[in-house]
Amino acid sequence: MNLFSLGWENYSKKIEEPSKIPETGLVGRIAAENRKNWIIFSELGENQGIILKNFSRKNPMPKIGDWVLFKRLPGEDKVLIEKILPRFSKISRKDPRPGGKIEEQIIAVNIDKVFLVQGLDDNFNFNRLERYLVMVRDGNVEPVIVFNKTDAADNLDSLMVFARDRFKNTETFFVSAKTGEGMKNIKNAIRAGETVIFLGSSGVGKSTIINRLFETILQATREVRGKDSKGRHTTSRREMFILPTASTESERERGGVVIDTPGMRELQVLASQGSVDDVFEDFEKLGKSCRFTDCDHEISKDCAILAKVKTGEIVMERYESFLKLRREAGFTGSKVDPNQERAKRSFWKKVSKNLKTRGKLEE
Repeated sequence: MNLFSLGWENYSKKIEEPSKIPETGLVGRIAAENRKNWIIFSELGENQGIILKNFSRKNPMPKIGDWVLFKRLPGEDKVLIEKILPRFSKISRKDPRPGGKIEEQIIAVNIDKVFLVQGLDDNFNFNRLERYLVMVRDGNVEPVIVFNKTDAADNLDSLMVFARDRFKNTETFFVSAKTGEGMKNIKNAIRAGETVIFLGSSGVGKSTIINRLFETILQATREVRGKDSKGRHTTSRREMFILPTASTESERERGGVVIDTPGMRELQVLASQGSVDDVFEDFEKLGKSCRFTDCDHEISKDCAILAKVKTGEIVMERYESFLKLRREAGFTGSKVDPNQERAKRSFWKKVSKNLKTRGKLEE
């Protein structure tokens, strides 16, 4: 296990504050979170990490994907986590626990790409997928949509056309982890040194896809219930796996860091209005033709979006999803840093440009 295989080179290039990256000291990466300790991967191998009681006063708590400084504890296999290094991205949601106070629940950090997985055995929901996209874009992470279980899909061709039209600005794969169909696309999308995470509801096949990637059984899987396609939770925690890196420089494109996650039963978005607008880019462009600059897109006169809804050019289901996500973003009252928002816009312009370039090359 070396720092390159853990993604250190890629991290060093992406971090905005390189001066805060230490030149000396033991560096490791959080590979799993337990209740009272953390699993750390480093050049020393795998170790159990602990913190001092006053740690949280100086730092946020370590999350999977974090790079940390640590030191060895004499006579013990455990190591002491001393500091968390700066993060370049994060995936988070509103804490699903009940209560009036809005709190952030961080799922993972320092992520380059997220595979949003949905099952085609009646376990797909386009509105839910848009919620995931808003969450991912808000964290400055590139999304890839994966529709799994093509072997179990009815009307696959029409589904593919509809999905690619609705999510035209996001790379979309149709695969079957069971048969191996389309898995090469996922493998090719994971570049050396990148950190990727698989997100989705329970039963969509995230662990089966990961087992296919590694060509071995890393994560146990269980069949979904046939009557409603609901999954049974097998993955019990977020966990990091390292794809093997080729030994020769010419094959260095292989490798990567993969994080599996438990299925999400609830996804409450904690994002800015700008992230919602990014996902509904076509709505944002239409909004510029509205009569009023502060059009609410609900009851305002001469609303360009409402006009398209009335003619059927915009599907009512998608329009309602748009309104719901806008209200949630407004309710959370997310404070938007202008500099951060500009950086986000720049990031997504590059992602969109790369996606369009890849599309032209494939034609």
